[in-house]
Amino acid sequence: MTKIDVHFSGREKPIYKPGEKVEGEVTVDNAEKIKSKGIIIRFRGKSHNRWYDYGRRMYFEKKEFYADNTVTVWPEAGKSDQSLDVGHHRFSFSFLLPENAPCTFEGVVGWVRYGIYVTIDVPFRKDIKTLACFHVLPKADLNQDERAKIPPKKEVETEVGLLSPKPVKILALCNKGGYVPGETIDITLDIDNKSNDNLSMAKVWLEQKSKFTGTFNHKFVKKSNIAKLKEKPTIASHSQGRWKAKISVPSIPPSDLPGCSIIDLKFRLQFEVKIGKRISFKLPIIIGTVPLDTRSESFGLPSYQESVFGSVDVKDKDEEEEHFTGNTVFTPLYTFYDLRQSLLQEGNH
Repeated sequence: MTKIDVHFSGREKPIYKPGEKVEGEVTVDNAEKIKSKGIIIRFRGKSHNRWYDYGRRMYFEKKEFYADNTVTVWPEAGKSDQSLDVGHHRFSFSFLLPENAPCTFEGVVGWVRYGIYVTIDVPFRKDIKTLACFHVLPKADLNQDERAKIPPKKEVETEVGLLSPKPVKILALCNKGGYVPGETIDITLDIDNKSNDNLSMAKVWLEQKSKFTGTFNHKFVKKSNIAKLKEKPTIASHSQGRWKAKISVPSIPPSDLPGCSIIDLKFRLQFEVKIGKRISFKLPIIIGTVPLDTRSESFGLPSYQESVFGSVDVKDKDEEEEHFTGNTVFTPLYTFYDLRQSLLQEGNH
């Protein structure tokens, strides 16, 4: 029996920033002598979109590579001995992440993944393989994005009522335009209700719009509700009132997914209030990794350590979709290694 393990050096969890070195060692414990052509370590970062369009009856697919380096760590150059002796063996590795490496991401029809693939090439038998995944978290500084500094607002004016419609005015505000995971979005709705109906319902949800590019530049769009709040406040007819709400930003990747040209992410707050009829509107927001007014050059990762930056899809019968959609995949970090089989297969292509 042969056991292969991959150990990342210098950190509790394998989370890296673009431009950093991914260092560690591979250990091989074998109970019997192995005849092998070599032990190969492959460092790979890749995005891959793929879906089937039932209307066109065809698959759409596109890939993008950010790193793909392979080294043979055994046998040493010039040595002819092709048998790995029984025992415990250690092989170091060191790879450099590119400066523009995009954030790790898991979506419904596409993903960005990084991994260390280890293969013991055994002649005339099945190769012995393993894989260790790691995360990449880029520095998306909201202080460098002017959109994040401007608190978004939306003014809505409509008429409510069938026989004698009356005006309803709504002013929606956020405390700022950009947030990082773990922060709270403070929302205010000022409502001037001159209609004959009471405000009976107000809800807001944080929506992630994922756009995937495939063959022939064809697009697949998925809208996911990743945080939601619904209440039944009361603002009587012919009166004014204010509704305040707070939504915590979950572990999500930065807006636009910088560095990846085949997946694009946008975030916005979607609102719906019911005053006789349903009134809907939206506010765009920016997601980053460095919060506004950060003075320090360093930035931490605690808000990101529980996911692989997928979307939590909150089911809602009123949710609007574009194109063909399926269930969004959300995989916590502690089960990230369950992706090993599919990634091992990807490593061969």
